[in-house]
Amino acid sequence: MAVTPAEGRCQSCQQTRPLFTFAWIPRGWAEFVNAELCTRCYSAAKVEDVQYGLEYDVFGEVAA
Repeated sequence: MAVTPAEGRCQSCQQTRPLFTFAWIPRGWAEFVNAELCTRCYSAAKVEDVQYGLEYDVFGEVAA
């Protein structure tokens, strides 16, 4: 049985949609960062992470 994710405001695009938790370790940090993202933003962040090691974070800012 599939579980529908909870709806809320995406931390990237600010739209109210079903949310998924995206976790990554920004370059130079020692701990995970979590973000609640809609499917569109989650997919974009996942592609960025796979292709470039998430050089910029899901909020559109360049990681230090």
